[in-house]
Amino acid sequence: MKRYAEYWKCPADDYVRYGLFEKSLPIEDILDYVPMQYYYCNYYDEQFSGIDIAHWEDKWNEHILLKEKGINTPKVVALVQNGRLCSVGKRITDMKSLLANTLEGERLFIKPTNGIFKHKEKIITSINDLKIKKHLNYIVQRGLIQRNDLAEINESSLNTLRTIVKYTDGKPHIVAILLRMGRKGCELDNSGQGGISVSIDLSTGLFGDFAGREHGGGIFYEHPDTGYVFKGKGIRDWNDIFGKIQKTVSCINTFKLIGWDLAIGEDSQVYVIEFNMGFGIEHAQTILGGFRRRLEICPKHKGTYK
Repeated sequence: MKRYAEYWKCPADDYVRYGLFEKSLPIEDILDYVPMQYYYCNYYDEQFSGIDIAHWEDKWNEHILLKEKGINTPKVVALVQNGRLCSVGKRITDMKSLLANTLEGERLFIKPTNGIFKHKEKIITSINDLKIKKHLNYIVQRGLIQRNDLAEINESSLNTLRTIVKYTDGKPHIVAILLRMGRKGCELDNSGQGGISVSIDLSTGLFGDFAGREHGGGIFYEHPDTGYVFKGKGIRDWNDIFGKIQKTVSCINTFKLIGWDLAIGEDSQVYVIEFNMGFGIEHAQTILGGFRRRLEICPKHKGTYK
């Protein structure tokens, strides 16, 4: 623990967070776990220096960029701005007009445009379920039907591939991919709402032997609700899917680091649910291990990464 704190020049809180005292790991593997303090106060600030993060993490601005780049993404059917329901063209509308273009019982996804976690995203099955809060802006998107091999794992949630990409001179390098899944009938796969995640081998598309959970910990050799066993299974037609992922993440090279949330539709196309700059390094390291060497992060007092 002392060597970990000295190496990163940070308190050793993350040594405890990741249970490193219980793991029989070589010292270099232990040092790979980047402390949250260093990541967010040093590395993150360097990666996004000069970038208007608030603008680009606004989900409406994200949607516009995705459409401009011709990237597959669920259709936005409405906006809520300043407490008013608006069409995508930002014209004030009403429920009656909106319902004319929305099927009753259709699965819709609503999330705050500012992406603040405490205002949780949720699923609504009818536009009538929309609760307008004047202090928040929202986008409302059509639900996506996922491919059957993903639905088999957990049908209640849209299970997404968190794809972490580092860009060097505008060229993408996929650092890691993990599959996020919902639990207990929850329609969202967020770890903060009980979701679990499993690693995906970049070469084969096979899952890790077990899934994990950032909030609450635990090891799951099978999905606790469906009994789906992870070992020996993976994403169907991985070479095709991975090629589509590479093509998708190469369409935007404005940033140095992005956590993409991708879904595989019933048509086997890859869809962008959203992308995040602050994708949560703590979640990734809980499931995949340390990211020091993956992201080539080196404490300033150690010089540059080699």
